This record gives sequence, C-alpha cells and structure tokens, in this order.
Amino acid sequence: MAIIIYHKSYPHSDSIDQFFDAFNTAQMTYLASDLLKNGVSGEEISKALVRAFRAGEAAGLDIREHFLPIYTQGVEGVFNDCKLSKLGFGLMILNADTNVPAIAKYQVQLLQSLT
Repeated sequence: MAIIIYHKSYPHSDSIDQFFDAFNTAQMTYLASDLLKNGVSGEEISKALVRAFRAGEAAGLDIREHFLPIYTQGVEGVFNDCKLSKLGFGLMILNADTNVPAIAKYQVQLLQSLT
C-alpha cells in the first residue's frame, strides 16, 4: 500500500496567480481618475478608494479582483490611480462624499439600475 501525504492546502504557483491577475485586470474597465472629469477632487477620490477597500475587505471580497493600483499620465504629470471592476467602481461611488453633485448623481444612477 502506498503512503499518501495529505496537505490541507497546496501553494499556488506564480503562473496561476499571474493568470488570475491578468484575467481580473481585463475585467476592470473603470479608472478612479475618471471622476476628475466630473469635478471630484483627487483627495476625495483617494478617501473614497480607502473606504471602498475597507468595505470590500469587511465584506470578504478578494480586493485583487476589484482594485488594481496603477500610475496614470495626465496633463499635470504621472499620478497614482486605480483600475476598478464594476463592483469596485460602485463601492467607490457609494463611499464618496455626497456633497459633490456628480457623486450624488452617480449614486442615484447606481441605485436606479438595480430596480
């Protein structure tokens, strides 16, 4: 009889992780910096992203599937940005300052799309 060694979990190889990262990145069609065009400040976007990360983590989401920090080239130079899945973008919108009219409109559109 052969001896079988049982492991509760097996480590992932780097190639599998890279595949899933590439697949998830392809699903991220939104940029956090897109809100700059609608009058939302970079500081408010950063605050909303932090709150969205925390909400996602608290809900048990794999953050890598919905948020990818990147650098973007703009008129003012290179700045930190974030690629977002549809769910990641929604979390960011729901966690942004509602005193900004563009954010309030996005929140209403988001909730209207559910009905």
